[in-house]
Amino acid sequence: MESHDGDSIPECWISNSLSEKSKERARVELNETDENRTLCVGQLRNRLEEYAATHPNVTFPRRDDRFLIQFLRARKYDVDTAMSMLKKYVKFRARYNQLFEGVTLESLKPALEWKYMFALPERDAYGRRILIWRTSLLDESISVSDMERCVPFVVDAVSEDEETQVNGIVIVVDYSGMSMTHMTRVENTETMQQLSSILQGAHPTQFVEVHVINQPWYFHIAWRNMKRFFEAGMKHKVS
Repeated sequence: MESHDGDSIPECWISNSLSEKSKERARVELNETDENRTLCVGQLRNRLEEYAATHPNVTFPRRDDRFLIQFLRARKYDVDTAMSMLKKYVKFRARYNQLFEGVTLESLKPALEWKYMFALPERDAYGRRILIWRTSLLDESISVSDMERCVPFVVDAVSEDEETQVNGIVIVVDYSGMSMTHMTRVENTETMQQLSSILQGAHPTQFVEVHVINQPWYFHIAWRNMKRFFEAGMKHKVS
């Protein structure tokens, strides 16, 4: 998925401008000013071009200003760490190319209509976008591959939103109706590795909190497997 437009994602997920409150937060917490944004975007683009020239096999899906600003905001306009995140992002896409190759809204429509993962239309009191991940809802006709593709697709989509770039994302994992069969199907090691990478720097998004609700008694089995891939900082965000 190279980019997003009004025909590919719900309009309620995207805003192309910042509220005055978010502008102030971006200035105070992310070091974003008009001057700094222009300067850092130029520096990051130069770093990207230098890296691309010496790594011809690395594919960057986009190079536009809007795309680069996502990485700068995620790393508080520190060009060095933004570039590190950008390299981690393209390496993730290369390693898990099957999550992105040929993926469109139409190809994922059956899984998305089941609302396996979706964004609430309203933000929380802090301006953060809320993602709901309901792993037990999918019909057996939906492949595990499409389930896995839904996660980066939805995260990519909501991350286009400027308010979300500044205020971050909260994920609510709802295990309502989760059976052992469902858990065995979706909580496999490969999926956990992919998810942990996205949550821990392979995507230009601030994942502020992860809340697990309605978990069955045997959830500890999946969590024991999952937390192996989480760094200490990410573990503290999970409740």
